[in-house]
Amino acid sequence: MLKELEIATDIQLSFLPSRVATVQGLDLAAVFLPAKEVGGDFYDFIELPENKLGIVIADVVGKGIPAALYMALSRALIRACSAHEPTNLTKAVCQTNILIQECSNADFFVTLFYAIYDPATNKLRYVRAGHNYPILYKKNKNHFLTLRGQGTALGVFDEIFLEEKEFDLGEGDIVVFYTDGVTEAINSEREEFGAKRLIQAIAGSKGQSANIIAETIKTHVEDFANEQDQFDDITLVVLKKAVAG
Repeated sequence: MLKELEIATDIQLSFLPSRVATVQGLDLAAVFLPAKEVGGDFYDFIELPENKLGIVIADVVGKGIPAALYMALSRALIRACSAHEPTNLTKAVCQTNILIQECSNADFFVTLFYAIYDPATNKLRYVRAGHNYPILYKKNKNHFLTLRGQGTALGVFDEIFLEEKEFDLGEGDIVVFYTDGVTEAINSEREEFGAKRLIQAIAGSKGQSANIIAETIKTHVEDFANEQDQFDDITLVVLKKAVAG
């Protein structure tokens, strides 16, 4: 069984991007720490026409091998639907939901955040399917806010509602996508790491590269938990817009 778990871990890791995407003007980084040998979180970078980039982060409710199998299904379907609907992210996610319902009757569901970055306009469009609100840092205002929007998790209802939103990504702006394993990590006092500590970790490293920001957040979470058992998968994607010159 241990050997099979090792193989399952290798297979799941092979589903994740082997490298971060390369897009002119963007600095990207990712962290993936499953709570068990395999987990239900995933992230992805999807190359789209006209040099656009799709960014996905998702969390299957559940852990272990069953969640990992559902994760593999969900990742494959969002990739296929994004290729079929490269300009319409709402349609792509709604079609993914339909196919998840058709392909599986397992008692699982998946929260997902899907964004498309357009380097020609510096705009980021997104939909949120029941997922955690990503954190946005606006450098020109030195201000943090969350990327909100109404939306239903996938795999629950035949039809879902998604609110599509868009904003301009300015020089030095940072977006941190994450799963609830980050904010719900607990310490010995049973306190949660929470969004406030996440923002503090970003604020303390906002002048650094996306990779250092991601590693800083990971270190803050691990130091906060202080060897407490990790109950949920921890996944992060950090996007930082380059500063000209």
